[in-house]
Amino acid sequence: MDERFGAIALCALGLEKTLTNEIGKIGLETTGRAPGRVYFEAEAAGLFRANLELRTAERVLLEAARFRAPDFDALFEGARRPAWERFFARDDKLVIERVRSRDSKLEAQTSIQSVVHKAIYESLGKKYRIERLPETGRTRSLRVYLEDDDCILGLDLSGEALHRRGWRKSAGEAPLKETIAAGLLLMAGWRRRLPLLDPFCGAGTILIEAAHFAMDRAPGLDRHFDLETMPIAKEGHAAAFTTERQRARDAVRKDADFLLVGRDADPQAVDFARANAERAGVGPLIDFAVGKAEDVRPLAEKGILLTNPPWGERLGTEEESRALYGSLGEAWGIRASSGSSLFSGWGLGFIINRSDFGQDFGRRAPIERALVNGAEEHWFHWYPAGWEKEPERQERHRKPSVGPDKAATAGKGAKRPPRATGERPARTEGWKPAREEGGRPPRSEGWKPSHSSAVRPGRSEGWKPSHSPAERPARREGWKPARASGEKPGRMEGWKPAREEGGRPPRSEGWKPPRSSGERPGRSEGWKPSHSSAERPAGREGWKPNHGTGGDSARPEGARTPRAEGGRSPRPSSERSPRPEGGQPPRPEGRRSRRSEGGPPPRSGGPGAPRS
Repeated sequence: MDERFGAIALCALGLEKTLTNEIGKIGLETTGRAPGRVYFEAEAAGLFRANLELRTAERVLLEAARFRAPDFDALFEGARRPAWERFFARDDKLVIERVRSRDSKLEAQTSIQSVVHKAIYESLGKKYRIERLPETGRTRSLRVYLEDDDCILGLDLSGEALHRRGWRKSAGEAPLKETIAAGLLLMAGWRRRLPLLDPFCGAGTILIEAAHFAMDRAPGLDRHFDLETMPIAKEGHAAAFTTERQRARDAVRKDADFLLVGRDADPQAVDFARANAERAGVGPLIDFAVGKAEDVRPLAEKGILLTNPPWGERLGTEEESRALYGSLGEAWGIRASSGSSLFSGWGLGFIINRSDFGQDFGRRAPIERALVNGAEEHWFHWYPAGWEKEPERQERHRKPSVGPDKAATAGKGAKRPPRATGERPARTEGWKPAREEGGRPPRSEGWKPSHSSAVRPGRSEGWKPSHSPAERPARREGWKPARASGEKPGRMEGWKPAREEGGRPPRSEGWKPPRSSGERPGRSEGWKPSHSSAERPAGREGWKPNHGTGGDSARPEGARTPRAEGGRSPRPSSERSPRPEGGQPPRPEGRRSRRSEGGPPPRSGGPGAPRS
């Protein structure tokens, strides 16, 4: 059994379902789809067939790897794992063309590009046993998709974008991509038995695509793809590629019968269309001529009109394009109230850049589909056969472009209908009309009418009327009336009156009155009197006493005196505890000395207390 590969077909946003049907019709199996991408599986020959025959695909990528990448280490290891030598020659150059990250921890595009590029080159360098790749050969492009930390590496197998069929050398000012034109044909359900009319044919893209479709001619039959030049083609797949191309040539129906008509008011555009049709091999099969769109008429009882009219961007102005849409509606009888039109029984399709085409054309399309191709947004307005017999659709299916509580605009240039005098449109559910003169609308449940000049509405439950000048309503529980002359109301619980003259209120629990002259209050619990002048222990090196050693009589003038009665004075020497000879008095049990041998004794009251 041949080896199967995972692959990704890229397309314009809005064409995913159409592309999925195409992939199934050429015999390949789809495995899923995402915005702008359709996943499928195929062998090597199937990958070539997808490039060759898909009409709405922009590119076909090989799903080279799929792995979890919550961090750069996992990204590097996952990117290095595939057998890249099957797709890169020794001198090929790698370009990370695009990085898409959504809901993933890794978001920096340049960092992701650098890590993936380095991982692939490291893998190739080991396989080819070279430290640096020459990068003198073909350029291979890779795309990186990160979604919810799942990484997919897609290697481009197409080369040039698939919308480049190879036959359009002459283009007008606003050409339509071949892949979009093919998508319109498939969405409109056109078949070769129905006449096809394009009143704004331009370069002839829609009609040439229709001719190839009617002839069963593969769109990539006249071009080549990168897949054909990769090393994998030398593994025995080159013959399969040749077989696929020959089979596609043999499938072309040269005897197909169909009617294709193109008109354009610009003679140069008609010349471009004819030249392109000749290069595409369908020149004699399409009727191109100069003519105004308003003058075209149905070619048969049933058929399809499919066109790309001017948008007012590269051709003309917006006002001119809108006037043109209105003139088409009048010329073709679209606005007729009888329900009849020149194109009754025909399907009408218009691809433009506006969602409100029906306002100017005279009737809104039953089917409106948005297509996003790169930076351009297209709107396909489709009137299927029998549209004139159905009532015009009024509601919009497009998501509102404003908040959910506001009405969405009907499209570019749309205006709201004027409201009647005195009328106010509903803003939200439950809206009520404006207040009457002198009244006030309810603000909340239970609202009451405005108060009179002597009455004030309740502010809270239990409110009472205003107080007299001598009264004051309670503000909070426990409120007391204002103080009388000479009184001071309580400020907090436990407040006491101000100190009497010469007194001082207590500052804290255990406060004592200030000392009298010559007294010194205790500094801290456990304070002891100072040693006598003759019994001072040795201080630190260089210490000197601040007074002489002759006892109290030798104190310098201004030295401290013993405290008076009521203060804390030294005990008599007879009451002191004996101390060892040349040592320190006994300390309380459990107390430790902080000094080292020969150092000064610790001071009471902490290290910051002054000496006695």
